[in-house]
Amino acid sequence: MHCANPECVKVCPVNALTKSEYGAVLYDAEKCIGCQSCVKACPFNIPQFDESSKKIVKCSLCAHRIKDGKEPACSEACPTGAIQFGEYNAILGKVKSIAAKKKANIYGKDEAGGTSIFIITKGSPTKAGYPEVKKIPAKKIKKASIENPGIFPLVAGIMVGGLKKLEERKSAIAKEKNSKP
Repeated sequence: MHCANPECVKVCPVNALTKSEYGAVLYDAEKCIGCQSCVKACPFNIPQFDESSKKIVKCSLCAHRIKDGKEPACSEACPTGAIQFGEYNAILGKVKSIAAKKKANIYGKDEAGGTSIFIITKGSPTKAGYPEVKKIPAKKIKKASIENPGIFPLVAGIMVGGLKKLEERKSAIAKEKNSKP
């Protein structure tokens, strides 16, 4: 989820997790000692312990691609445009607009003080499988973060839900099925 104020970073005893200047929470496997403190601290259940390597695994928001001026692979490869990447405020504006039009919920905006990932769901995010996480208005975190400008500019990944494109795709598939003899 790439939290604005990540608990996993706070509890890692060896600094294997760090917050990048563009919003991603990065992981250094070389430093990881496999203590699983981050796994226990994350309200989103994001870091996962890998039994074979005895270390954690988590999304890096494709830090290596962003460094090269590219977007994360999931965003680039998404065939429906449901996953988008861009500057935090621009993406948040899109998310709010889509959620308002679709009468949908935004998950990640205020959960745990805000994240760099927004998920739009029809109905309850918890019913869609996302964990219930205490909401802390993001502006409180961001106000405090001005003192720590390392998290600005935040870049956000977004899972828009691709509602319109998904509906178009379903319709096209239904038409294909109906047109076959």
